[in-house]
Amino acid sequence: MAKSGPVSASVNRRRYVSPSRAAAAAQTRERVVRAARELFASNGWEGTPIVEVARRADVSVDTVYATVGRKPVLLRQVVDTVLGEGRGPVPAERRRYVEDVRAAATAPEKITAYAGGWVG
Repeated sequence: MAKSGPVSASVNRRRYVSPSRAAAAAQTRERVVRAARELFASNGWEGTPIVEVARRADVSVDTVYATVGRKPVLLRQVVDTVLGEGRGPVPAERRRYVEDVRAAATAPEKITAYAGGWVG
């Protein structure tokens, strides 16, 4: 009879990778962020409970926490998505309006480019 004991750390374990599962998770995350964006915009911070975000995204509250995180993290994700023009978090130097400000030749052009990043 073989002894059972702890599994050796040297055991080579294969990583489970599923592109379809990753795509489904990304779609769920997008639905959660979109729902949060709509609710934050219409109801503000206080008027946007996580349970409402979950209901709007058609997921469980646990799914909101697992895919994005708690409410402050969710708000940061919404802001990053808005500033990243729907592409999710984008480093500041790669945001379109920052590139437009850097490319502008005069101060008035720079101000217009910067304002366009917030209103356009």
